[in-house]
Amino acid sequence: KFSCPHGSSFVPGVDFFNHLASPSASSDWDDSQEAVVVRARRPHAAGEEISICYGELSNPLLWRTYGFTLPPSEEPTWTCTFKESDLVELCYEGGPAGLDCAERFAELPNVHLDARLVTETLAVALETCAAAGGTAVRLLR
Repeated sequence: KFSCPHGSSFVPGVDFFNHLASPSASSDWDDSQEAVVVRARRPHAAGEEISICYGELSNPLLWRTYGFTLPPSEEPTWTCTFKESDLVELCYEGGPAGLDCAERFAELPNVHLDARLVTETLAVALETCAAAGGTAVRLLR
């Protein structure tokens, strides 16, 4: 997983490395050098491609973030993203309890559902439903 002081960045040069789930190199921010450093994980032959891992992301997130997708058989997870406006509309359909729910969702830019885990935004969505006295049944359908 790539990290840097501001969460993410475009790094000229590093963006030319291809993505592989089992990469031959790693990349990360080095605080002491104030730079992204790419390190080989094993020896490479002259002319051999060096790859890094862009993360275990679904095809929609790979496409939106990096401009490519993987063959479906290689996709490590599946996701679904809701816009805040979609969630607010769903809350309003829930009646009076939905109004409080809608106000809380209005603070989120979007909610990602990931088949492997409960994402931070999904946790907020579920907590919001519970705090408003409702359930997440309609949200998760």
